[in-house]
Amino acid sequence: MKTIQFSVKKMFCIIAFTVCASAALGAQNTDSVSTYHRTHTIQLNALEFVGHFYSALYIYDLSPKNKIMLGLAYENARYDFGATHAPALIIGYRRYLWKGWSAEYAFWPAYNFFYEKNERKYYNSAELWGEFRTGYDIEFGLGIKHLRLMITPQFIVGKGIESGYKPDSFHAYYKNDEPVFLAGNIAVSVKF
Repeated sequence: MKTIQFSVKKMFCIIAFTVCASAALGAQNTDSVSTYHRTHTIQLNALEFVGHFYSALYIYDLSPKNKIMLGLAYENARYDFGATHAPALIIGYRRYLWKGWSAEYAFWPAYNFFYEKNERKYYNSAELWGEFRTGYDIEFGLGIKHLRLMITPQFIVGKGIESGYKPDSFHAYYKNDEPVFLAGNIAVSVKF
């Protein structure tokens, strides 16, 4: 089990390093950008509301292909034995690979107030989640100069890197395999 845990954690670190290191690939590009360059984006993740994840991101363009992300999130996942109440920060990097197709990696440091129903007790602890996403931006004009709406279908692979202090019922629930989160999402953004 520890070998599997180590391998999954190692895989997420390698993905994060690869996405961040890919920024150097575009560093030699000397093409000038002739169109208006939008430097700010506000993004809400629409389908995460169904899965009890709520997040909003501010995205800043370092260049047309490289973005940094900073946001807030809240997880409210419910189990038969309890519930998660975890506010989190989102710190990430997005790289556009081809036209509107992008890959991103984000760290979600969180503080989880996990409530265990059977024990009627809170297990409070810091956690760290990692999340890799790939998606394609579909842009629409809003009729206002320099303001664009983006709809981005995304595929998500997420993993708890450090789970913090949890009850035995939580560990029993995930004992047979590592919890890797796979999901689809639709991000809705306004670019200005």
